Amino acid sequence: MKLIDQKCMKTEFSTAAPGEKSAISRILLAANAPREKIRVPGGSWDLVIGVDGGGDLLCKWGIKANLLIGDLDSLSENGRVFHEASGAQIKVYPADKNQTDLELALNELPASFHTEIHLSGFLGGRTDMSLLNCLLPGRFIDRGWYTFDTPDGCGGIFGAGEMIVSRLSPGISCALLALSELVEGIESSGVRWPLHYETLHLGESRGVSNIIEESQWRVRVQNGVLLWLVTGPNRADVEIERRF
Repeated sequence: MKLIDQKCMKTEFSTAAPGEKSAISRILLAANAPREKIRVPGGSWDLVIGVDGGGDLLCKWGIKANLLIGDLDSLSENGRVFHEASGAQIKVYPADKNQTDLELALNELPASFHTEIHLSGFLGGRTDMSLLNCLLPGRFIDRGWYTFDTPDGCGGIFGAGEMIVSRLSPGISCALLALSELVEGIESSGVRWPLHYETLHLGESRGVSNIIEESQWRVRVQNGVLLWLVTGPNRADVEIERRF
């Protein structure tokens, strides 16, 4: 068992040289929201992190973690044994702490604007945790761009640059929400009500209840952190391209 004391330095993952694209292009981060509402994520992963009881979710899917992190009070013995046998590092923190287990996990991620970080099991359960989990990725936007499934579709969080979501069905609903005080220079096309180099403020409702009109939705941001949502497809059903 590779047990790591919580006082040790941040876990080292391989990163690219300055100006180069990271070798880690897809990260799966599994938390421990109610399991019956969580879809099995598709594709392969360069790095897998189990957040507390999210290790059980990975065990259920047969996905081996590179790292388990948190106070691990929700991780079953079977889950721990499964990941220990595959050589996972285990980083244990006390239950009484100033950061949630998800925040600790996000802090472990290597910086890379090109990396997709798929969040499984971070919605559902306690309302305060679900709300916080939607906000936390905005503080770690230098780690990459985020995707996740919701009970009625999928979504993501990204910073400056362009996000292109393809294989969408015209007629489904979509939304844009600011996660920073201001999101500036927004261009949104392929929807009924496009945006042309405009600004959304934190808490502003203007970006919700839009309609997809083309199979491809293009959203560009000049500055700030933006959350996008579509109703219907999950992450595995759509194609996403990130441009800078």
